[in-house]
Amino acid sequence: MKNEKPIGRSATGPKSNTGKARSSKNAVKHGLTAATTILKHECQNDLNALRAGLRASLCPVGHLEDLVAERIVQHAWRLRRFSKVETETMQHAMLDNDFDMMFSPGRITDGVRVGRGIGRDVPLEKISRYETASERSFFRCLQEFWALQARRQKATKTLH
Repeated sequence: MKNEKPIGRSATGPKSNTGKARSSKNAVKHGLTAATTILKHECQNDLNALRAGLRASLCPVGHLEDLVAERIVQHAWRLRRFSKVETETMQHAMLDNDFDMMFSPGRITDGVRVGRGIGRDVPLEKISRYETASERSFFRCLQEFWALQARRQKATKTLH
């Protein structure tokens, strides 16, 4: 019994950077509350185009405005994701003639979760709740950005 490892010592997780990066995505189910901005099924070019468009509209100046502008981009991207998940949920419900699924959590049948894909196991109520929180965050960041710009413009006028 001298060679036995204590319980929990044998499962130490991935060692390589690739393995660590892959395992960091293990808990992502639907991506609605993901800490990462872009998910594996999303297109980096689409995010870059959104970022460029919003930054062109906002015209941030300085590090603080840049920081808040980037938060606005992240929230706008997530709001696009909500729309896609909601649409997919509705499409699956219509294809399956399962309108109860839209309003209840994913069901368990014989120990297996029913549904495939990003929208199947996410009831519309949950999507709506996450979307509302994200919208509030988006508009809060936008208000903060405009306040920063107003302060900067006022300070510039005072100097001249």
